[in-house]
Amino acid sequence: MSEKSFNKEITIQPVATTKTNLGEVLRVDLHHLSLWQAKEKIKEQLKIAAERELAGLYLIHGFNSGDRIKTYIRGGSLQNSLTDRGIKSKIFPVEGNPGTSAIIFLNDE
Repeated sequence: MSEKSFNKEITIQPVATTKTNLGEVLRVDLHHLSLWQAKEKIKEQLKIAAERELAGLYLIHGFNSGDRIKTYIRGGSLQNSLTDRGIKSKIFPVEGNPGTSAIIFLNDE
C-alpha cells in the first residue's frame, strides 16, 4: 500500500440529540443552507437517526429569512419523498417554536 492511502482526512460530525416526549431525536440545523443542501442533509441525517434507533429528527429551519425549506418540510413534498422511500413517519411543526419541525418515525403496528 502506498502512503497516500493513509493520508485521507476523516471528518466525524458530532451528533446532537434532544429528548422529547416521543423519544430521543437528532437535531439538524438547516439555517443558511440552500434547499438542495437541506434536502441532502435531511437524507443523511435520516440514515443516522435510523441507524442509532432514534425516534426521528428535530429540524431547525427558521422562519424569518425565507420559507423554502419550511415549505418543503411542512408542505407535503418531504412527506411524499419519505413515503416513496418506504419510511413510515409523521411530520409536524414543533409547538411553541415556528422555526422548527419534527419528523417522527412510526412503528410497524
